[in-house]
Amino acid sequence: MKKMERQNFSGNGRILRYAFCIKIDTMRNVVNKSANWIICFLICLCLAGCARSSETGENSNTEYILSYAENQPEGHPSTKAARYFADLVEERTEDRIRVEVYPEGKLGDELSAIHQVSYGGIDFARVSLATVAENGSDAEVLMLPYLYSGREHMWKVLDGPIGTGMLSDFTDQGLVGLAWFDGGARNFYTVGSPVHEPDDLRGLRIRVQDSELMAELVTALGAEPVKAVYADVYKLLDLDQADGAENNLPSYAAENHYRLANYYTLDEHSRIPELLMVSEETMKHLDEKDREVIRQCASEASAYQRQLWQNYEMDAMNMVEDAGCQIISLSQEEKQAFKKETASLWKEYFPGKEALIKEIQDAQ
Repeated sequence: MKKMERQNFSGNGRILRYAFCIKIDTMRNVVNKSANWIICFLICLCLAGCARSSETGENSNTEYILSYAENQPEGHPSTKAARYFADLVEERTEDRIRVEVYPEGKLGDELSAIHQVSYGGIDFARVSLATVAENGSDAEVLMLPYLYSGREHMWKVLDGPIGTGMLSDFTDQGLVGLAWFDGGARNFYTVGSPVHEPDDLRGLRIRVQDSELMAELVTALGAEPVKAVYADVYKLLDLDQADGAENNLPSYAAENHYRLANYYTLDEHSRIPELLMVSEETMKHLDEKDREVIRQCASEASAYQRQLWQNYEMDAMNMVEDAGCQIISLSQEEKQAFKKETASLWKEYFPGKEALIKEIQDAQ
């Protein structure tokens, strides 16, 4: 946060680990306090230098200039939603609060940005739930494979008491959740033959992220997991070192994986929502009226982003179908077959969470 003529700093935060895919220790074990202060100081200097001056049109009414970290490029649904949020805040505070959006990872990757948000070096960031959900937390349960019957089910959960309550579960990290964003569904795509049921995956080599859960998911479905970084997926498919992979439709299209793996099955094995987060320190420096404006604008930006994401997915689907790819839709009965094969993973990875899981499933 930059308040005109004044900077506010607060130290100490926690690095957040990738819950499903990459287990990362807390930042307290990696970065000491002095380094935190240095990073915060440098970031705030940078933001101060980037802040608009009166010569570039800054309104004399401006009291705060807030920073918003976004790692997606211009034109992406999340970046468009960030700018929409900024415009809403500025309009409804009559320019007393300005929000500067920094896309394309200009303020660091998700982990770096959310750490800076945790101590007030950055004010807002949009991140994957996997980046902030802690081991064994209720929030981590939201990312279970085959947990949701579809998009509508997930939004009933996130917009209902469960998801609304979880927005306030991050204060021990110095974060406040404002709204849920759509991150799409991960699905299997394969070379040579389509997947309609678990038996179609048996014996196939499927690339997965460096995640024990994802590896065990693929194994439970009868396939062989091939752990590799995302940048190597195209090469693996091209060199016949993998028979398929899994990701959301826009990524499948954008990375040209559809040119090699031309069967895409909508099994929706993983839905990992995203969050618009604000620093707890930032909220402390705003009065209740402005905090409510921030929350309302975030809610509207969330609705906007969700619609943009659906359009984004549809554009990707149309593109790959026009290129000759086959999109395989599954009925709820067919999805249940995949869920049945992997049900044991729920108890293995989330013991003691049976009541929450049932509540989520009953929210359909």
